[in-house]
Amino acid sequence: MDIAHEAGSDHAEITVLCGDRRGALVQLSASLAASRYGVMSAEIYSLGEGTAMHVFRVLDAGRRLAQPQPIRAMEQAMRAALGGDAPPIRRDRITLRSLGFLPPIVAKVSPSNEVATEHTVFDVVAGDRDGLLHDIAAFFDARGLRVELAFVTTLGRRAHDSFYVVDGGGAKLDGEEASRLGRELGAALVELDPRTRRR
Repeated sequence: MDIAHEAGSDHAEITVLCGDRRGALVQLSASLAASRYGVMSAEIYSLGEGTAMHVFRVLDAGRRLAQPQPIRAMEQAMRAALGGDAPPIRRDRITLRSLGFLPPIVAKVSPSNEVATEHTVFDVVAGDRDGLLHDIAAFFDARGLRVELAFVTTLGRRAHDSFYVVDGGGAKLDGEEASRLGRELGAALVELDPRTRRR
């Protein structure tokens, strides 16, 4: 694990090498959300030979992750999460990133089997908020699906994420299943977002 603060910026980069298994992204993103570090971008790669690399670029305006003690605390939290002790997620915080006084951005999910040869790709556009990456990763994990590659980007208050997914056997999903899961994921994200859920 490596945590480095970008010189002269309010961002830190967290790189984690761990076993390539279902649930790792869920656990790591839970620890980040619980620690209230906003994920501005992320890249997740399955490297083969049972190893995965997760690279998170997080907002750290107070430069906590430039100090030894907060670095150790973040490392301990992530190791604990990978060990199965993931903290609870809060989704009720209004931040400058979410700009809660503006109309909410309703989540939209677009699945495709045409973008990649070996994966079904789910493009997700949603309002940025605490726990968003965790909620998407947990949705796939709960259905026995593996995220083998992911690109996460936040622009202002909008998150645009792409997840390259296979089933438990390592195959891409059929078109009907992908469409159904896209609808289910979109509905789940609407309900989990306190700004868009039905009252």
